[in-house]
Amino acid sequence: MNMQRFSLCAADGTHLGFLVTDAPTRGVAETGVCAFKAAETAEDVHAAAHARLAWLAQHAQSWQWSGDAARVCDAAGDTVAQVRGGYLHSGGFDFILNDLTGVL
Repeated sequence: MNMQRFSLCAADGTHLGFLVTDAPTRGVAETGVCAFKAAETAEDVHAAAHARLAWLAQHAQSWQWSGDAARVCDAAGDTVAQVRGGYLHSGGFDFILNDLTGVL
């Protein structure tokens, strides 16, 4: 398996949750599974972004490369988020990805 772990933060650095991706092969993978975990609580200023992560935790199931970005998809294969350039973009929100692989 090829597991990667990321923390998800708001633009001001506030921690909002985690993203874990996994692929069935070692090396460069084209597709895999993913899981989101929203932080237990969030400040009022981040409530809507926190709610989006909680929604992703219930709906996002897989990822796949598409050009220079990774699409995050639900069970029906619809794109619910996109990872590009160190950011996760979903529902009008931009989350900073901090790679935790090798740190934990």
